[in-house]
Amino acid sequence: MTAFANNLRALNAEEVKHFDWTQNTPVASIIAALEAVRPCSVRFVGGCVRDSLLGVKPKDVDLATLLKPEEVVAALKKARLRAAPTG
Repeated sequence: MTAFANNLRALNAEEVKHFDWTQNTPVASIIAALEAVRPCSVRFVGGCVRDSLLGVKPKDVDLATLLKPEEVVAALKKARLRAAPTG
């Protein structure tokens, strides 16, 4: 195990409240649509995670997924969500 892995821990109650945006209806809808295609394939990344850990409300949400771009578009379309491919 790496030194980094040895330092991992669960968030405490104070830290968890800064991630309440993950339950926001639009965010949860996107996650549900993508996870329906491939469970456990989506992760929050970037500034939304950093800001939440610092106790700051994120300005936007970035996701990383194992799905191919065409799979993402198809999943969102199936869930009646709009996709805006940016290339």
